[in-house]
Amino acid sequence: MKVVLAKEYGFCFGVRRALKLLDEHLATGKKVYSIGEIIHNPVVIERYKGRGVEFVESPQEVKEGVGIVRAHGLPQSCIDEARAEGREIVDGTCAFVRHISKIILQERKRLPDVSVYLVGEPEHPEVIAATADLNGLVKVLDYRTFNPEDFDFPQKAVILSQTTLEEEKFARIACSFIKEGQEIFVYNTICPSTRRRQRAAKELAAQVEAVVVLGGKKSSNTRRLYEICQVLKPSYLVERASELPVEEIKKYRVVGVTAGASTPDEVIQEAVHFLENL
Repeated sequence: MKVVLAKEYGFCFGVRRALKLLDEHLATGKKVYSIGEIIHNPVVIERYKGRGVEFVESPQEVKEGVGIVRAHGLPQSCIDEARAEGREIVDGTCAFVRHISKIILQERKRLPDVSVYLVGEPEHPEVIAATADLNGLVKVLDYRTFNPEDFDFPQKAVILSQTTLEEEKFARIACSFIKEGQEIFVYNTICPSTRRRQRAAKELAAQVEAVVVLGGKKSSNTRRLYEICQVLKPSYLVERASELPVEEIKKYRVVGVTAGASTPDEVIQEAVHFLENL
């Protein structure tokens, strides 16, 4: 079987930074906590558990040593409160997530009466981290249920996106605001790395007979890659190559492989080797 890798795949800047913080603090010999799953990948989580990292849900559970905030982030108020209590907290939040909060505050200061909307998944940790401290200054629009026919569009609005959203879905919703409103300010806050991976996945799907998408089941950006590929070619979303339906995938001569931003290199290489030997 011929295997074709996407032009862009695997760890992004934010993931590498968060894991580097874990590694640096483990090297000091301190007790290290990950506040939330440092990234959404079970292979990585198990690896760090094996190295002694304890995974907790809140900064208040950091009793000694140092707590590293997950890449998806926490509300800044949670971090500040824990630090005020004397806990050592290192913020591993991706810079692109924090940037969303800054834009919202900037726009509300510039246009006090503007309606601000963040398109994404209301329950996603990143969305909670970006909006929880803003006291109702922003409304979250769930792209999965948004229906423009049932929506009361404001004449003046600011639109932003969750960093891991599919670009076309965000553009479709933003265009509906532009069509119905008068002063609409659109910020494409989808992570540049996410955009490149999505475009590369689409290019890959056009070249192959089927696509394997590697990544954690909780990973939003991995699901977006799967959704993009699935429209174009038969696609398989798995965490490890061992989960693939072997008899089904053996019928393809050329298979593409892409991976989410939290998928480690060894998982990708393992899958490539597995497929090449079918």
